Amino acid sequence: MNLTYGTNNGKVSLHMSHALTRVSAYVKSGDNVQGKQVTVFSMQATKKATLIFRDPTPSYNKYASWSYINPIEMITVSPSATLPFAVPAVKDEKKLLADFFLLPAARINESDHKFSITYTTAGTASSGDTPVQTVTLSNQTLPSMNKWEFGAYVSYTFLIEKQKLTVTATSHPTWGDAGTGTVTGSVVITYAENESTPNWSNGGSGSVDGKPVVTHSTVQNDVQWEDGGTEIVEKS
Repeated sequence: MNLTYGTNNGKVSLHMSHALTRVSAYVKSGDNVQGKQVTVFSMQATKKATLIFRDPTPSYNKYASWSYINPIEMITVSPSATLPFAVPAVKDEKKLLADFFLLPAARINESDHKFSITYTTAGTASSGDTPVQTVTLSNQTLPSMNKWEFGAYVSYTFLIEKQKLTVTATSHPTWGDAGTGTVTGSVVITYAENESTPNWSNGGSGSVDGKPVVTHSTVQNDVQWEDGGTEIVEKS
């Protein structure tokens, strides 16, 4: 806050953070049974909230915070991946099923955030046929909801076995594309035509990105006089 081009060696750092929680869902094989598929997957999350910006303080969410609307409304999100989704056939191999960007939930009723999943596995029969086993789990509570913080990255691994599902949560470093960038563009300077025009000044000189800009004189026969208008100074 309160940094300018001239007080920071020609640079101004923009410290940004993400307001949402990134939630990834992975499926992992818990056995060497082939042919397992996820046919249905969904997750419930908070639907509405208001983002409030404020001056930075040492408190939680120092640049912004979420204000939740009561009663809390929920929304069901599903993966963009095409279903059915093949579970890896090799034990302990995992694949990304879904990547969601959701409202943080660590400060509200965590029990409302649930998941539902249906997966199939190949069975066996004495007749030699290959029937399909279907396992459905509906409205299951997600673990570690306290990790759904402002800008956090949480992943869930669904360990799928023939007749068993285990869910574990992992916290990752804050998600984002951190780094240094350059802002380019132009500055538009509009000059007033007379003293009755808003933002009128008596002329003078200034600079944009260190490049001198001479404003117009108040004297009509002065060499710098113009009848007003717009001038664009390109940044170097």
